[in-house]
Amino acid sequence: MGPGRSKEVSALTERGGEAEAVARTFRFARQCAAQKLPMPNLKNFTLGAATPLTVPNWSLGDEPLLALASSPLRENVARVEEGNFRGNRLSNKGVEALVSSLGSHLTTLNLSANGFDGQGVESILSFIRRAPKLTDVNLSGNKLSDNSVSRLCLQLSQHCPRLQRLSLSDVQIGWDLDTGAALGSLVTTLRMKSLDVSFNTLHGQGAVEFLKSLPSSRLRCLDMSWNCLGKGELTRQVAEELSQVFQRSESLQHLDISYNSFQSQELEILSRGLATNRTLWGLHIDGSGAYMDADGFLIPPAEFYIEQPRMPRAKKKSKATKKPKAPKKATPFRSELVLAQWPTADAQETEQEISVAGTLLSPQELEVSARRVCPEKLRPGRVSGRGRVDHREVGGPLERSGEVWIPT
Repeated sequence: MGPGRSKEVSALTERGGEAEAVARTFRFARQCAAQKLPMPNLKNFTLGAATPLTVPNWSLGDEPLLALASSPLRENVARVEEGNFRGNRLSNKGVEALVSSLGSHLTTLNLSANGFDGQGVESILSFIRRAPKLTDVNLSGNKLSDNSVSRLCLQLSQHCPRLQRLSLSDVQIGWDLDTGAALGSLVTTLRMKSLDVSFNTLHGQGAVEFLKSLPSSRLRCLDMSWNCLGKGELTRQVAEELSQVFQRSESLQHLDISYNSFQSQELEILSRGLATNRTLWGLHIDGSGAYMDADGFLIPPAEFYIEQPRMPRAKKKSKATKKPKAPKKATPFRSELVLAQWPTADAQETEQEISVAGTLLSPQELEVSARRVCPEKLRPGRVSGRGRVDHREVGGPLERSGEVWIPT
C-alpha cells in the first residue's frame, strides 16, 4: 500500500471515528430529552479524545451525570484523565454513578463542594482500588466523618502510591482520636507534598498523633488553619509537638496554623522552636496576637487576656436605708444677658454701670450719647446684652460709632 493510500485510509478512519462520536453524542442528547433534562455542553469531550472533563460549579445535579454514565458516552468518561466536578450538587447516588464510569487513567479527582456523605465515600473507596495513577484528590466541603476519612486514608496509602495532594477542608473531622493517626500514617507512607485539613476540629490527642508523624514526612505545604489546636486539656502538648516539627522537619516550607485559639504560653513555646528552623518559607499564624518580625522570628504578644469570672453585682440599698442627701448650697445665678429699662430720674442717682462693647458707661452717659445722635427717634427702650440698645425698641438699624452701639 502506497503512502497516498495509507493517508486516505487514516482519513477515512478518522472520519469514521468522528461520525461515531457524533452518533454517541446524539444518543446522549436524545436520552437527556427523554428525561426532560438540559444537555450539558461538554465540547471536545464528546469527540472521545483524552481531554479533561471539567464542569466546575455548573450545579448539574445527579440526573445529567446519571444519563451520561448510562449513555454511549460512557466510553469517553472511562478515558478521562482529569475530572473536575466541583460544585454540582452531587448526592451519594450521583457520586456512585460517576465514579463507576471513571477509568484507571484518572490522575485528578475533584469532588469538592457537593452534598454526599460517608455513603458516597464508600463508592470512592471502591474506585480508588483500581486507580493507581491518582495524584490529586479533593473532597473538601462535603459531609464526611472521622470514620470515613480514616478508611479513605488507609485505601489511599495502599493503592495510590503517586498521590501528591489531598484536600479535606471542612469535612467535619477531628472529633475522633483515630483520624489524626490515620492522617499521620498516610503522610509518612506516601511522598505527599500538600495536605489541607483546614476548617475542622483537630485537637487534643488526635492532633498530637498527627503532629508526631510530620518530621518524618515529605510534606511541603500544610494547612491546619481554623481548627482547635489551642483548645482542650492538651494544648501545651500540642504546642510542644508543633515546636518539634519546627526543629526537626527538613521538608516543610509553608505552614498555616491561623485561628487555632493559641494563647501566649503556647506561642512562647512555638517561638522557641521556630528560632532554630531553617526550612520554612512561610508561616501563617493570624488570629493569635503574635507577629513575625523582619528577621523571621515569632514574637508572641507581651500580654494576653484572661477572661475573669464576672463578679456578682452588689445589691442596691433600699430607699429606707439610704441616707438623705445634704441639700446643695445655693449658688448665685449670673446671667450673661442684661436687660434694663432706660434710667428714670430716680435711677439717675444710682451707680449702675453697663458694659458697652468693652467700655464702662453709666446710664446717664449712655442716654446722653444716644440723644446726641438721634434725639427725635429716641424713646424708652430696653438695653440688651453688653449694653446694646435693642433696635426693635428704638426703631432703626444699629451702627458702630467708636466703642458704643447706638441707633441711627
